[in-house]
Amino acid sequence: MKFIEKFISFLESKKNKSYDKGCAMLYFDFPDFEKLTKQIEETDVYTKDGYGVETEPHVTLLYGLDPKVTLEQVEEVIGELEFSPVKIGGVSLFENEEYDVLKFTATSSNLGVANRKLKELPHQTDYPDYKPHLTVAYLKSGRGKKYVEKFSGMNWQLNPKYVVFSPPTGEKAQIEISKKS
Repeated sequence: MKFIEKFISFLESKKNKSYDKGCAMLYFDFPDFEKLTKQIEETDVYTKDGYGVETEPHVTLLYGLDPKVTLEQVEEVIGELEFSPVKIGGVSLFENEEYDVLKFTATSSNLGVANRKLKELPHQTDYPDYKPHLTVAYLKSGRGKKYVEKFSGMNWQLNPKYVVFSPPTGEKAQIEISKKS
């Protein structure tokens, strides 16, 4: 299957996909992201179960929101916050037997605050220690190390655009944010 066909298949798999939990994600304007992801070889990409190369650069603020959490509740929490520019750098991997997650560390004074405030809503998480990051791609196990070397030293300062709340139904709602200069 050609890359474009795989990509279309990936996008189709994401449509109307339901999950056990909801999440809130901070999205960015990241003009270099496509140029970055085009450097990843198609044969290295892990595509099982709809995984692959990320197409919407974001930092997850909290995954694990209870299905009963509403858009209005998330909007209320997000409305209390101001988001400052986020430093993206320090490429690394989450590794497991099935795939490598290629990611960059995300640093900002208020990502942790947003995570703590969202955790005041009903939630359940398998990751109690919040480690903000921007996922680039899911790669076949063992294939990520070459990209850590290749992308070493790359970093950006990104301005956040908005937050997206995605309940377990897989729908997405955009929430406007206040921004610090």
